[in-house]
Amino acid sequence: MTPGEKNVLTHIGVALLLVQTAERVIHSCLTLPLSGEAGVTLEALEAQSEDARKKTLGYFLKELRKRVDLDDSFDATLGDFLDKRNILVHRVEDAPGWDLSNEEGRANALQFIDGLIRSAGHIIKVFVGLMRAWAEQVNINVDVSEYQAFFDEIDRRYKPMVNMIFFEKER
Repeated sequence: MTPGEKNVLTHIGVALLLVQTAERVIHSCLTLPLSGEAGVTLEALEAQSEDARKKTLGYFLKELRKRVDLDDSFDATLGDFLDKRNILVHRVEDAPGWDLSNEEGRANALQFIDGLIRSAGHIIKVFVGLMRAWAEQVNINVDVSEYQAFFDEIDRRYKPMVNMIFFEKER
């Protein structure tokens, strides 16, 4: 295996970890701030956690759209993220110009993967911002001092965006 191929495979690993993290954060938001329930019990959380392992990102996004209206731009970001995630996981050969056997193909692969990594990072931050805004609203204080720089960015940039991205569903 060449160093270029190893580099692409390393980026794939990072992308998959971030995609999985995004899926978990979205599910957590569906379970807590966007549950539609007044209170959630520990038993209900455990049951949902077990059930969630069998669900796909597409399912979570469909549920999200049932529960809230989304800013059009962010909704498009989620759709693009799902498409790119599915290409990487199910049909990587469909990624534009993907070819690990030559330098140009590896550059195309890295461009595709790095776009997915950036998208996953942004989505994670938006949903963590939603979780932080909800926690503040219901008076849940979590010590985040170990990751202070990350949460400072979330609280400064993403938490204030929550009301511009997520809208109460019209009944």
